[in-house]
Amino acid sequence: MEKELQDLGSRDPSDSMEGIMEAVGRVLKHVENDPGSEFTNEALSLISRQEERAREYYMRPFDSDDIYNSLVQLHQDRGETEMAERYRRCLDLRQARKWTIIGDSYALIGLNSRAVKFLKRALFFGPSEDLVDEVQKAHDKALKRVVKAEAEIENLIVKLGKDPARTIPLLAGLRPAQARIVEDRRGHAVRAEHAHR
Repeated sequence: MEKELQDLGSRDPSDSMEGIMEAVGRVLKHVENDPGSEFTNEALSLISRQEERAREYYMRPFDSDDIYNSLVQLHQDRGETEMAERYRRCLDLRQARKWTIIGDSYALIGLNSRAVKFLKRALFFGPSEDLVDEVQKAHDKALKRVVKAEAEIENLIVKLGKDPARTIPLLAGLRPAQARIVEDRRGHAVRAEHAHR
């Protein structure tokens, strides 16, 4: 394990997150295979330092649930609940980051109801302190748009009434079964549909 420890210790966060993760993975494999090794304390301490340095440099946790799950289990088995909780928090941050990216993407393309759903998940997992306000604002903004769109749909449906053929000239003369109002698959708009028979 000495060679792997030297390799991990020589890694700089600016090299690459992937390189540090691979080095951590190699050290972890030795620790898991022989948790009673004389190098275990040194290995876990070095992993902790390098993980923290990488997280600060990249402003996100490692891109690996497996590493964090292994670290949580190892520290739990050693009775080190504080370290286990630290790595559990990193797992939560990974989830929050994932749902934030998905939510922001949906908001960007105008699918606000989906954005709200995923940003709510992100808030549940608790984004990092420097991002929580930003995620909350994005959630609130998307929710406001959803509420506004739903109100506009309701107003439009009320204006059109039960007989859209009378209120939409394009549908004039059609039977109710041929002229109907349907919500689009995103649930954001209403369109008049001319059913051909």
